[in-house]
Amino acid sequence: MTNKKIIFWKNTSFSFTMVGIVIFISWLMFELLSFFVSPLMNFKINCILVAPLIEEYSKRISIKKGCPWLYTYIFAFGEFFLYILFNLPAASIYFVSQRLLCVFMHFMFTAIQKEGHDSGYDKQGFGLALSCHALQNFLAIARTIGI
Repeated sequence: MTNKKIIFWKNTSFSFTMVGIVIFISWLMFELLSFFVSPLMNFKINCILVAPLIEEYSKRISIKKGCPWLYTYIFAFGEFFLYILFNLPAASIYFVSQRLLCVFMHFMFTAIQKEGHDSGYDKQGFGLALSCHALQNFLAIARTIGI
């Protein structure tokens, strides 16, 4: 195997592993919060605080590992297809288009973090991406089910 193939498979396995870790931590946080808050509040906390923190931090790790675009591709489209699969009866064109915008959002926030990392402002790039992600989720929750 050539070095490029080895690097590709190493980055691919890292990316899939990171997605699995993100799913596990998200599930764990949801379960832990269920002991302390109502189901609706748990959903809101996870969407507005927990998910952006976990997802943006995992992108930060992938940037440091050198495979941010592969990781974001696997994560964003994996999330997209899971949302579609779990919402099939209600998966209207509007719903699908909103989820596609979220795929774009994940790439945009990865680009913000990567630019921050490459220009020596790693923490600022992470903070900006995290804030934008949390704001985007907050606005989506406020628009659909209210705060």
